Amino acid sequence: MTGSNSTSISKSPTKVSSATVNSAKTRVMWRPGNSENRRGSATDSIREVQVGDLINNRFELVEELGSGGMGKVFKARDLRQVEAGDRDPWLALKTINPQFASHDQAFAALQQEAKKTQKLAHPNIVSVYDFDRDGDLPFMTMELLKGESLDKTIKQHPQGLPLNQAMELIKQVCQAISYAHKFGVIHADLKPANLFLDTGGRLKVLDFGIAQALHFETSAFDAHSLQALTPSYASVSLLLGERPSKQDDLYAIGCIFYLLLRGVHPYDRRKASEAQTAEMKPRRIRELNMAQWTALKSLLAFEKDPQLTIERFESRFFGLQKKNSAWVAMVSAGLLAALLFLLFIFSWLKNETIDELSRRLSSPNLATIKSGIEEIQSLDTDEQAMVLNQSRQAVIDNLEKDMEQLKTARDYHAVRRKLNILLPLYIDSAKLKNLDRGFRKSLQNYTNNLEYQLEKRFERREFEDGPPYLAQHIKDVVLLNKASAVLQRYSVKQVLAKEVGLAQYLGQPERARKIAKQAIELFPNEKDRFQNSLSAKEGSTISQPLMQNRPDGIGQNLNQLAELWRQQKPADQHQFRQFLDQLKTLDSSLYHVINSSLVEFSRNGHSGSSLAAAYAVIPRPQSTPRRNNPGDNCKSAFANLGKQQTYRCSDSLRAGGRGPEMVVVLGTGKLPSFAVSRTEISIKDFNQYCRFSGVCTVQPNPTLPITRISAKQAEAYAGWLSEQSGRRYQLPNAQQWQHYAKDDNGIEDHNCLIQSGGRTIRGNKLRSVSEGYPNSLGLINVVGNAAEWVRGQSGHQAMGGSAAHGLQQCARTVYSSNLVEDHFIGFRLVRALNTDAH
Repeated sequence: MTGSNSTSISKSPTKVSSATVNSAKTRVMWRPGNSENRRGSATDSIREVQVGDLINNRFELVEELGSGGMGKVFKARDLRQVEAGDRDPWLALKTINPQFASHDQAFAALQQEAKKTQKLAHPNIVSVYDFDRDGDLPFMTMELLKGESLDKTIKQHPQGLPLNQAMELIKQVCQAISYAHKFGVIHADLKPANLFLDTGGRLKVLDFGIAQALHFETSAFDAHSLQALTPSYASVSLLLGERPSKQDDLYAIGCIFYLLLRGVHPYDRRKASEAQTAEMKPRRIRELNMAQWTALKSLLAFEKDPQLTIERFESRFFGLQKKNSAWVAMVSAGLLAALLFLLFIFSWLKNETIDELSRRLSSPNLATIKSGIEEIQSLDTDEQAMVLNQSRQAVIDNLEKDMEQLKTARDYHAVRRKLNILLPLYIDSAKLKNLDRGFRKSLQNYTNNLEYQLEKRFERREFEDGPPYLAQHIKDVVLLNKASAVLQRYSVKQVLAKEVGLAQYLGQPERARKIAKQAIELFPNEKDRFQNSLSAKEGSTISQPLMQNRPDGIGQNLNQLAELWRQQKPADQHQFRQFLDQLKTLDSSLYHVINSSLVEFSRNGHSGSSLAAAYAVIPRPQSTPRRNNPGDNCKSAFANLGKQQTYRCSDSLRAGGRGPEMVVVLGTGKLPSFAVSRTEISIKDFNQYCRFSGVCTVQPNPTLPITRISAKQAEAYAGWLSEQSGRRYQLPNAQQWQHYAKDDNGIEDHNCLIQSGGRTIRGNKLRSVSEGYPNSLGLINVVGNAAEWVRGQSGHQAMGGSAAHGLQQCARTVYSSNLVEDHFIGFRLVRALNTDAH
């Protein structure tokens, strides 16, 4: 939706600067308060509705698109959609002239008419979302279009549009008005400014029903004086104050069509009543044949013809040209009759086809829907629109029902497939977009939980058959996310082979059988391999397949120890410990399997239980050094994938707990890859340091970023983390910060200061470190909220702006502060990959 003066409306977000906020002011009568205040005089308090205002605490006005007698049109951002993570939260918002607000009946009529208009789902009618008011300011929200209004197109062609283009636009107007009239919706203010031509050549009718709503019976309200109609396009009956009818729309359409074809108004823009008194007649358009000209003149008649409809005009205007010759008429009569019969048969078959395809799209069965979509391609544009309109509500109803019954991965997969093929067909459906948005969020939560539970199964070694069955669990994860990080982290086939061999070795044939069953279902081509593992003797060597591809000596050493267990001979405890420590270093996952199995082995009373129990209490030799560099869980393979939870990492701390959650950032040129904390360091993170170090005081509000600390204190916290984790943590340098500080989430969600009309809309206070939308690397609040300490060439500096900075300042990466312990300066940390602390 756009105003009459709009030219091109971009779908990309528009940054609101302080310069923009002070522009595009509209003086509007504003009477805040309840209905008792709505009948004040024109001297009542006035509020300026302008770019930067927040309407209904939800719609942020970011650009004025146009204006007219009915009000102003703005490009607006729906903050509720921003909160929901929608990357396209833009819409058009029309503020209705607040003079209407002094009449309760007017608001009620407008609201009722808007509800009617919301039901109009047609490709040539703009989608209306809602009609509401903020105090006494009525406004409408509707879809945002890109293109220009038809009055601008006409001005560019003073002699009229090319005939083919004009004919195509006339046809689209007829289709839109015919569709609306079938639903009993009258426009009552049709004019070129209320017709919009988008960049794809599709014409859209705007402001349906507004003028119609304002023609209610009350002496206290004069729709004409409030410019609820446009005189040069209004019929005689509308000018006399009669209630709108379908024929009034037809008169306006006739004027518009004449303008399209000739470039001028048929009555020199004079009112219909004046033109009638002057007995004016429109000049003949020579490009039209007699039938077409007669049809157009019927629209331009001053007296209403109750029999005239838009369908009848369309039939006459686009129908076959009649021949004047009687001889030709007689010769053609038989052919015409035959042709009409064939047309009837063709039309009947075509209607049957349209009905059948509508039924297919309305089916809850995916295969039936796909077959219908394939055949739709053979129809022309108008017929496709008819099929889609007939099936629209059923499609939405079926999807809502499917989403209410989501339980399994297959349910989610089926709905995702339906949405993927239906959304491109109904790109104008706000309801379908909302359904898709809600579904995607539900799907992500379901998939994350599924992957989390699967990872826990691998950690706890729960591989026996269900419920839930392991094989089905893995299949579900693959179905919803083929690139699952959990399955990339674990070699499922190898893990199951090890577990079957280990269970068989420890005398657990039933466990081995159950695991093998799951493995064979997942890997049917490996059936013989897993069945052979089951045939191995209890307590036999476990070097195959458990020890496949193991470093030299590991399998041999373990089997030697196993032989000592069976012979009840004590083994050297330190040798036993040394072997397992070696295994832990070389293969931590295999160490975990064997260590857990030894504990289970001893609990079940098997021979060698004393050794297994002894291992748990064997003291570590004092000479054994602590390893500072265990396997790094912040892998370079995770680079630039931190937006997904499964690709994030954190380090274990010696004091207990874990360090900040990190994401890995891919380096460039001379800058190596590194990990960086996903959020600003929180008070909760810093409190952990305070409790164990005793150098600072524990603070409340754990979810907020830690501020009021110097760069030196931030570096001290980084040093403590380095000592606790065996990794090298530090403040980022300016190059690293600029590399990962991307404001590219498309939502402009940064917590910078925005004020309008003396009110603070955003900023001026800190928000939770996890509140906001991540950039493409997964980082939150890099710009705004708390500024961040970084290491510069000449000392520390703060980068990224904060909640105390306006948008222009906030966009600057560097600012200086006289306060070392600024309320709005915090920090985040980086750490190196695969390197020891020092």
